[in-house]
Amino acid sequence: MSLLPDLTKYFTPEIVATFAEIHQPRSRFQLEKFVIGSQDTDEMRYYQCVTEIQALYYTIKQVTLELEKTRIEIQRLRATGDEIDEIEAQIKELGIEQTQVVGVGAFRELEILLDIKKSYPEYTRKEIEADQSNYWSKRLDRQNISANQQAIEQTKTKLKEIK
Repeated sequence: MSLLPDLTKYFTPEIVATFAEIHQPRSRFQLEKFVIGSQDTDEMRYYQCVTEIQALYYTIKQVTLELEKTRIEIQRLRATGDEIDEIEAQIKELGIEQTQVVGVGAFRELEILLDIKKSYPEYTRKEIEADQSNYWSKRLDRQNISANQQAIEQTKTKLKEIK
């Protein structure tokens, strides 16, 4: 007797395909405006973009190897003919399915980042280093302006409370 209903009537292949259809950790808007666009110079926006691509590259490569390893483990588990090993194999298959859905989103994000990268010149490390004084000047100015605006709003609020 199972305490859970048969999930297959709720989670059809079409529903599972929908998971992959909508999955993407960050939208193009988020990547452009908040991840890359949060940097204050083109050199640092380029740097941030390349850093994001690098992180995805190594994650995707590692996950690909993990999937390959898991498929081999599934084959070995099934080869035993043991009932518990069969359930373990099914659990691993579920993990593969979930990883594939996540992988779809990762590849979408990678395509967006590669497209964004095209909008910048190919800066060298030397050029990025040469821009650091400019970058930090702009960044600190932006942070000071933001802090000043917060202080003004807090002062207005306090004045209203005093009245």
